[in-house]
Amino acid sequence: MMRLTLIFISLIINISLLFSQELSGVKGIVKDSLNGETIPFAVVISLEKNIGTSANENGVFVLKGLDPGRRKLEISAVGYSKKEIFISLRAGDFRSVSIYLKS
Repeated sequence: MMRLTLIFISLIINISLLFSQELSGVKGIVKDSLNGETIPFAVVISLEKNIGTSANENGVFVLKGLDPGRRKLEISAVGYSKKEIFISLRAGDFRSVSIYLKS
């Protein structure tokens, strides 16, 4: 019985490794283009994957789960113009960016 359990656990681990892929991400800060002050609670969205996040009270955000390649992000905040940027990611890559929005 113990041997059967070990085989089952090994099989599950191998299957999960087979279907997993190394995802990438972006971390950064959103700032006002005129005065350089951070913009709290700005929204950052990956247009290809329909996933997003919001910046914290200091304008800092982390967006995980992006596929490798050239990705298009949309950044918006109340009182500011939307901005689209492109970022290139490799598998397992985590890039840092500074984003400036116009009011």
